[in-house]
Amino acid sequence: MRLILLALMAFSTPAAAFQAAAPAIAAKPSGLELAQTISSIDRQLRQVDVLLDGTYNAIMASDANVKSMQTKYPDMKNVWIKAMRPVMIEEMKKQTPGYHNELAMLYDANFSKSELRQLIRFWRSSTGQNLLDGVQANVNFKNVATEIAADLEAETDVSKGAITRDKNAAVIKTMGSLPKAELDAIARFGLSPAGKKFATIRPKKDAIDVKWFNIEPSKESLARIDNEVPAAMDAYMAEVNAAAALEKANKPIAHRP
Repeated sequence: MRLILLALMAFSTPAAAFQAAAPAIAAKPSGLELAQTISSIDRQLRQVDVLLDGTYNAIMASDANVKSMQTKYPDMKNVWIKAMRPVMIEEMKKQTPGYHNELAMLYDANFSKSELRQLIRFWRSSTGQNLLDGVQANVNFKNVATEIAADLEAETDVSKGAITRDKNAAVIKTMGSLPKAELDAIARFGLSPAGKKFATIRPKKDAIDVKWFNIEPSKESLARIDNEVPAAMDAYMAEVNAAAALEKANKPIAHRP
């Protein structure tokens, strides 16, 4: 079964915004600095449980056997998530530098040092961080999880459409919760030269996101999934079955009058 380990990377860049006052930036800003600021590994890792929860729910909704198993073993989803989480986290930590480097090449090729400085200044500002945090908090991976569940055996890539729909829904929800001052800052940036230029490279950024969204996990991670996840599930089922058998054995026998 294929696992989309790097899905969170596709949700790191909502609509661009700008704010004048922000922390200091290095004298020679780089595309890598911008990539690491926008798509921080810490923010991505905070979404691991959301992706896992949505994927499990989608699989359960589309597979009667999984739904039946969940009914019989009520804590199965939590067991599965707990087993999958460390594998995802380890894989993401290994793959993120490559993702950042590809974004860095895109940014360095399209922005001047002055433009990079402006972009980094915004994403490090409180407004930029609030925007990124809001999008991350509002992503539910509904469309992505549905496609993953539907194509477990075929192992087809998750579509750009599913990624875009989930991302846009999160952006819209976040924008609806931001204060007017921050919305005004976003509007100002959208009309600025840097903002307009940032918008023009969005298709290229989206293409990179889709690529890394669907990248194949390492052999080591796949081996861990094949071994550790079923073992955790089997151990949990054995525990439940043993408890049920013990309860049945200790249950008093009803005597007829």
